[in-house]
Amino acid sequence: MAFLWLVLGYFQQGEELRLQANELKNSVEQQKELVGVTREQLSAEREVAREERERRIASIQPIFGFSELICQQSTSGECCFYGDVQNVGGSITELNVDIDSDHFALVQSHYPAVSNGQSFRLYIRLDDMANLFGFTGRFHFRDAEGGYSTQTFGFAPVPATPDRLATLRRVSPG
Repeated sequence: MAFLWLVLGYFQQGEELRLQANELKNSVEQQKELVGVTREQLSAEREVAREERERRIASIQPIFGFSELICQQSTSGECCFYGDVQNVGGSITELNVDIDSDHFALVQSHYPAVSNGQSFRLYIRLDDMANLFGFTGRFHFRDAEGGYSTQTFGFAPVPATPDRLATLRRVSPG
């Protein structure tokens, strides 16, 4: 009889071990699912944070509105184009302007600060009207959070006509 109880106890223990193994297996599966959900949630939170950071950065960037730059020609053939640039975006400091051209030169290339709604006059000298070609200009600046950025702009000439002076027009963001 004792032997029978021993065998019965052995089988009962085996059954309990199988049940515990199944419970452990189910627990592992649930943990895997929980890890997957946590990863998805973390990924979604990172995406929301990235989008928020991009919106914040975009909100502090300047938006430059250009008037046509009008040519004031001298008797020597040199032309000075001038026009206003207005910042309708975020306020900036340390604005430095440069252009890619051997024939155009900036009269002023540094502006200490340009606030939202503020305009500044841009003067660009051309050595000879025969060299009136398009060029690229870059605005380098520090934004409200202290980060440095650059915006690039393309400029195209509009030749003079009998009833209109030559101008430079912003044609693209570079």
